[in-house]
Amino acid sequence: MLRRSDIDHILRAAASLSGYSRFVMVDTGVVIATARHIPAVMMMTEESDIYAEDTADIELVSDLIDGSIWRYSLFHKTFGYYGDGVSPSTAVMPVDWRSRAVEYVTPDGLATAAPEREDLPSPN
Repeated sequence: MLRRSDIDHILRAAASLSGYSRFVMVDTGVVIATARHIPAVMMMTEESDIYAEDTADIELVSDLIDGSIWRYSLFHKTFGYYGDGVSPSTAVMPVDWRSRAVEYVTPDGLATAAPEREDLPSPN
């Protein structure tokens, strides 16, 4: 079960690995990080899909995240959740999604753009 503190941990680990402090979440992590009352079914995931926002090579940073804190990594085995390094094309959102994005800031100051829930693609 993924909690807000777990998302914070994933973001801290991704920042430590990559040297970047701004990420975009594109999955149910958005709801977990920003909602006050979270449906338990949404917390049943083990992952948060993220990409570094302010980098010239998003794929390189996503590969770094995948190589270190992705599924079946020591991070995942230790904590029971993981970060999935993705790209902007992972979630096809409206062109103007950024104007409605919710800024989520972790307790230690990492900033993350969280798309408005209505802008996220529907799960398959």
